[in-house]
Amino acid sequence: MIQGNYCWSTWTTKEQVEKLGYKERPKKPDGDYIKVVDDKGTYHPELDGEYIVTAAGHYFVTPKVRVGIIPRKLREILARRKVAKAILSKVKDAKKAVIASQKAPADQALFEAIVKLHDGIEDYCRKESPAVLSQFQEIRKVLEAAKGSASTLEQLVQLYATAECIFDALQNALKITANSMYGMYLVLLLGLHFLHTGFTGAVIGALPCRAIAESVTAEGRRCIERKRTAVEQLLPIPAKYRRVDPKTGVELRPIVIDKYLIYFLFVRCLESQVVLVF
Repeated sequence: MIQGNYCWSTWTTKEQVEKLGYKERPKKPDGDYIKVVDDKGTYHPELDGEYIVTAAGHYFVTPKVRVGIIPRKLREILARRKVAKAILSKVKDAKKAVIASQKAPADQALFEAIVKLHDGIEDYCRKESPAVLSQFQEIRKVLEAAKGSASTLEQLVQLYATAECIFDALQNALKITANSMYGMYLVLLLGLHFLHTGFTGAVIGALPCRAIAESVTAEGRRCIERKRTAVEQLLPIPAKYRRVDPKTGVELRPIVIDKYLIYFLFVRCLESQVVLVF
């Protein structure tokens, strides 16, 4: 949804882009659109056109014309998750250092390492997430009293463990929110349609909802097809694993359904519906 700038506010039509004289985003020789965002996340409008056409045939204007509300909120959620994960990683390192220090409470070097790690947490929070800084300032009070005290070190471990649980839950919640954004807006749009049919003037369905839903689904299907093609080229299916559709006699092909793990699910396509065959 971010890459395609899918949103109600960016959805348009072929007639509209032709009327406005918009140019399509340039494509690579293989038919895919060129990359207009570099590895650092910087958008380069000079490389972009004014619209794209999705795999489902729907038109959306690019960020060069207007940044969609949904992509903007998704970026904010992902940015917050990145910060939460960074804090979580630093908290884990600090907790490990405290646990190591429990074995040698009088070791000055270990204690200084803990203080340095905690300073890093506070500095990062001060820069990226000031709202949570007070939580670690409270932990610092315990840290300052922890030197040479086994009981205080144990309390410090518990405080870091609590912070670890909080930020792990936070980053996971933000992940689920981002992953659910497509479905949430779909339900919201359908709900608004049924509650305000007179206002929207629609009779059946809601075009913005349909355009977003079909585009996301079509792009996902296209990615799966490309993965499957790559797998078939790199890993030919052994004869003993091949399957033939008993109804049509056509050899069933595998699909890839995971980014990291490859599963061979043999499918039969009937009028654009996927039927699993085992």
